[in-house]
Amino acid sequence: MEGKAAASEREFFKAVFISDADSVMEGVAKGPATSDEAFFNALSDNLEDVKAAASRADWQGARKLFASCIRSQLDRERFFTIPYEIPENIFKLPGESDSEAVKRIEDFKVVSVGVMGDFSAQGRIGWKSNPTYNAYKEWTWQLSRHNEIKMMAHEYNLTGDERIAHSALGIMRSWIEDAVMPPLGTSGYATKCWRTIECGIRMGANWPYILFSFSYLAFGDMTRQ
Repeated sequence: MEGKAAASEREFFKAVFISDADSVMEGVAKGPATSDEAFFNALSDNLEDVKAAASRADWQGARKLFASCIRSQLDRERFFTIPYEIPENIFKLPGESDSEAVKRIEDFKVVSVGVMGDFSAQGRIGWKSNPTYNAYKEWTWQLSRHNEIKMMAHEYNLTGDERIAHSALGIMRSWIEDAVMPPLGTSGYATKCWRTIECGIRMGANWPYILFSFSYLAFGDMTRQ
């Protein structure tokens, strides 16, 4: 079940933000793990324009066409009739407002299970790191629930501040690159980012809100830089 949940989650996110390539950074696999060719070959033949672009190895064109198809099926107005649900878990500092928390996260300072992880010097969140004194595994697991990014999406909806959207994009991209999906059948407890409960929370609660908040307005098509 763990492997199937992880695979379904990955395909969902790829369909939303469209970024596919294989690369290696410092000898470590860098995500996403599926190539453009493999991804677009697996799509339905009903997506004729997308498949035609892929057949010419026009990956940028295929991504744009596929992203347009996905967006055309999203009913943003209807989605936001659902009341905003504040994420659970302790991912804010005591007394911190959402706007204050967003500014902190933009500086790559994140809180999980009430413990701060400061990655400002690196300029990139360490998704597999663990700053707790006793190597408490929940810190790393719960960070990959993406409660912070959902909060950023909510703050963006309230303010229209494009800076928040682009910061969230960069953070989401770093997770895709660093938290590579493990082989099918791998136990989530043997991973740092793919435990079953995190897969469910991301896919069932946080990613849909992130998708509907950003897909039309600021994210654009995620392409490898």
